[in-house]
Amino acid sequence: MIPHPGDGSIYREYQVHGKVYVSIIGEGMFVVNGEKLELIPNGEFFKNIRATVALPFGQDSVLFVSKGAGMYLYNGSTITKMANEIEAYLDGNLLYAGQRLTNTKYAFATLRGGVVLMDNNGKYLGHITEQNGIANNQVHALSVDREGALWLAHQTGISKVSLQLPYTYFDSRNGLDGTVSCILRHEGKLYVGTYSGLYVLDKDMESDYPKFRKIEGITSGCFNLLSKEGELFAASANGVFLISEEGVRQVSNLLGCRTLGFSKLYPDRIFVGHLHGLASIKYNDGEWTEVQDLGQINDDIFSITPDAKGGLWLGTSLNPILKVEFPDSEKTNSEFQIENLSVERYTQGLPKGSTNVWSLGEELFVTTDVLNEPLYRLDPISKQFNPEKEFGKKFGLDSLNVFPRAYQSKGQYILLESKMVQGKVYRFTAYKNGNGEYNVQRFYDEAIRSTTETHLFWEGENQIWSGRGYLQVRF
Repeated sequence: MIPHPGDGSIYREYQVHGKVYVSIIGEGMFVVNGEKLELIPNGEFFKNIRATVALPFGQDSVLFVSKGAGMYLYNGSTITKMANEIEAYLDGNLLYAGQRLTNTKYAFATLRGGVVLMDNNGKYLGHITEQNGIANNQVHALSVDREGALWLAHQTGISKVSLQLPYTYFDSRNGLDGTVSCILRHEGKLYVGTYSGLYVLDKDMESDYPKFRKIEGITSGCFNLLSKEGELFAASANGVFLISEEGVRQVSNLLGCRTLGFSKLYPDRIFVGHLHGLASIKYNDGEWTEVQDLGQINDDIFSITPDAKGGLWLGTSLNPILKVEFPDSEKTNSEFQIENLSVERYTQGLPKGSTNVWSLGEELFVTTDVLNEPLYRLDPISKQFNPEKEFGKKFGLDSLNVFPRAYQSKGQYILLESKMVQGKVYRFTAYKNGNGEYNVQRFYDEAIRSTTETHLFWEGENQIWSGRGYLQVRF
């Protein structure tokens, strides 16, 4: 038993850097030395300051954090006040516990405001509350596991926070409802289509709680977005909508619209893939208007991919790939004549099931939902699709049988996925540099599943928006 040096009550005990410190009310801060308590140098400074938390700081210093009196550093001989940006937050939300996360980062638990993060210079790094997904804002204890995840103990339940993962998640807590189906940045704003409608991100990423705002006027699922000359078009279950500074206007009431595309031959038209075929809308006399269906096609159109000559390749839900060619296709701005369209069906070599078309340079590829042979390349002479097993060579991945899962800007950015190797699937992001070669890096995101559709939007080589059941941004 260690004798008490005075009459004051013990407020709290702390173990830091292998030493045990004891705060005694009205007397100060003591350290256990053998079988006695000794006042630390200038320890009487703490006789009226109650340190709620004591944490390691640097190699051998101690960070004492109090309610209402600030933060202090003790280096073994002197005590100095530490300037910081989170003091008001701790005081207003009732500091309760603390944890050093790394040599330069700290987390503090509160009883009202969840967890607040700070670096070793006292700079505010953010906070974690119910809006970020933890069980509730009353946090009683914190602990870091060997993988760097932060575990929180609440009055009822626990929460795990994966601080080391380079992700920020967005869902209904940020105003975004429904399964994500498309993502696009238009005129500086991020738009996200879901099965519940179209949303726009109102605040920038530096705000504490970025919020999505639903675009009024689009009440059904939004499945594809197209940006064209300052205007945004949305394909939805109830038609095609134009979103501009003037507001939202429906330009087509065609039901079951899935995808949008255009041909360089007809800049005044946007082609619309829908449940029962292909249609188009036309810019005429200062506004976009609906025109009739392209009657030769009655398939469920999943994707529209233009080729270098202005033709359109259409992916469908039930196997055939369709190629649409226009009369006088070598003549830009030639008169559009629906009755003279050329539609050719490609089925040879393809398994049954839904298809997506990918155009990379002069080559055309098709992915299917058949996992054992997911990628096919068109032989333009025989007009047959053959299994493609050397696609990875384009990206320096010779040893893997890979195929595209998502791409952007005609292959400027690509998400690649491998066939299963010893029970494991590998994913990579590829970015085409200024020399026309691809920079490839491993993409660690176990939330992506081969059986689910993936929607990605690249902001650059190192930032990707990913949509599945929710939206996330990966840095």
